[in-house]
Amino acid sequence: MATKAISKVLKKLHNKEVVIDTSTSFLYLGTLKNIEDNWLTLIEADAHDINDSQCTKEKYIQDSLATGIKHNRKSCVIDLNKVTSISLLSEVKKF
Repeated sequence: MATKAISKVLKKLHNKEVVIDTSTSFLYLGTLKNIEDNWLTLIEADAHDINDSQCTKEKYIQDSLATGIKHNRKSCVIDLNKVTSISLLSEVKKF
């Protein structure tokens, strides 16, 4: 469950393109649309299972910075308990 402090931070990311890393093999990129107690909703999202590719999560993010988010979902819901980090896509350092 999101604490009030986490909810406050997440609200600053509302309607912005974000990168969400999880404790699973999935990585999510998209626009943060809804923030609830136990889940987040992205729209125009890329739900990427790193097990289905030959690159790391970081490499996939870097590729997305260069080419744009490859939307494969109109929306997706993410279990907040599985989220390990979330950041603005625009704040990911290019290298």
